[in-house]
Amino acid sequence: MKSFLTLMLVCASLTACNGTPQSPTAASAAASARQPSNPYQDPALALTTQQITPFKPDYTPATQPNIYYYNVSGVASEQPVADGYHRKILGTTADGRTVAQDFYESNQQPQTSPFIIMKNGDPKVFDKSVLDSDVIWYDQKTGDITSTATFQNGVQQGWLNVYEFNQLQLQLQDRDEGIDMRYFAPDEKIWGEARLRQNLNTGQLALENLTFFHPNGTILTQVEIDELGQPMGVKTFDSNGKMAKAADNAKLNELMLRRFALLMSKLPKLMAR
Repeated sequence: MKSFLTLMLVCASLTACNGTPQSPTAASAAASARQPSNPYQDPALALTTQQITPFKPDYTPATQPNIYYYNVSGVASEQPVADGYHRKILGTTADGRTVAQDFYESNQQPQTSPFIIMKNGDPKVFDKSVLDSDVIWYDQKTGDITSTATFQNGVQQGWLNVYEFNQLQLQLQDRDEGIDMRYFAPDEKIWGEARLRQNLNTGQLALENLTFFHPNGTILTQVEIDELGQPMGVKTFDSNGKMAKAADNAKLNELMLRRFALLMSKLPKLMAR
């Protein structure tokens, strides 16, 4: 977490973080080159948990329920574990895939929605490598939705959507050498994107890229990162792609940096879902 705290200290206010000099023409071209689609206008993206449609697979119920037990780390157990989980085998789909659902052992509340295990997948495996459908995860105490994702043959398709207080907070997507993430400031209709690189020797994550976007998809701010994951400077732009003064976007940038730092502090817990 050191690099993220450093980023927060260095760039908490962009009035003190001017970045590397760059010609206005080159900077404007760079800002205009990246215009991703606005996630707030994506009809398939549920920005609140109220917009999520529960996944209800079709299946033939099992004649005898099988139950598997796990400790809090997801390791299989022969007996129930007080702070662990259990998995109920609900039945079988028409094409022979197993349908299951996970529960918190302590209060018997659902940890997931019903989900499908891929063909020939081991129903005892308590991780995402066997999933083959949409999945919803729930909070143990409140029952609120905490995250959603879609899997095919054990591989995540698109983003893992993470919710808190019934609002979409961030999206995560694994890649070969790290994690891509996207996070939101819904009141301002702006968002940020980051790429975290994994050190293959230590296994630790370092920041590789951090960019904020205006509602029209042009770059609001780009934080320059060195090879060690440390911030070197910042370039900030208006909504037309022209370089702006640091003070002009200071409020929005401070908001996005603080939100990013907060989410990074929660990332281990969020990734463990």
